[in-house]
Amino acid sequence: MKNKRKGQCEICGETNRAVLDLHHIIPRTDERSTDLMSNLAYLCSNHHREVHAGIYVIEGWYMTTGGRKLYWHRENEPYNIRPGIIFRDGQVIIKEIDDE
Repeated sequence: MKNKRKGQCEICGETNRAVLDLHHIIPRTDERSTDLMSNLAYLCSNHHREVHAGIYVIEGWYMTTGGRKLYWHRENEPYNIRPGIIFRDGQVIIKEIDDE
């Protein structure tokens, strides 16, 4: 997996390392959770707090030619998915798109 996301919030792009946290996409309370990078997302402290408060929801991630992208949304709002991403039964069908 390309790791171009390291060092910035995967929601807003914040790069100040003093405010970056690692967030478990599958919560640690879930038996499927791991500490592998595929289950961790860099989030600024504001977005990390908002994810835990339920304001933002991270559904997972997909790969692009520019690296991994989270698919997330604010509670009760549409996903941040760009054209070209197709879902079937909640699964990403197209995993590689040209999206720098």
